[in-house]
Amino acid sequence: YNFRGRNQMGLTQKDASASNIIIFDLKKEIKPAEFIQKLSENNIRATAFGKQSIRFVTHRDINSSQIDIVCQTLSELQFGSKD
Repeated sequence: YNFRGRNQMGLTQKDASASNIIIFDLKKEIKPAEFIQKLSENNIRATAFGKQSIRFVTHRDINSSQIDIVCQTLSELQFGSKD
């Protein structure tokens, strides 16, 4: 699935090939463990993949509407203090 153009958080998709594996680089100020915890709190599963990368794996039963929900959730996540 290609997330280009749907990214609201500054995540960088590493490879937009036709695969069910999606890897993003996080902004350096976002801690991967915190990111994964916030995803988990929203029933979204992902794993750390290297120092600043996150790996998502979709299933064939995941549809575009569900991907939209994940993208919306990603855009609403807050990290760090809001000074």
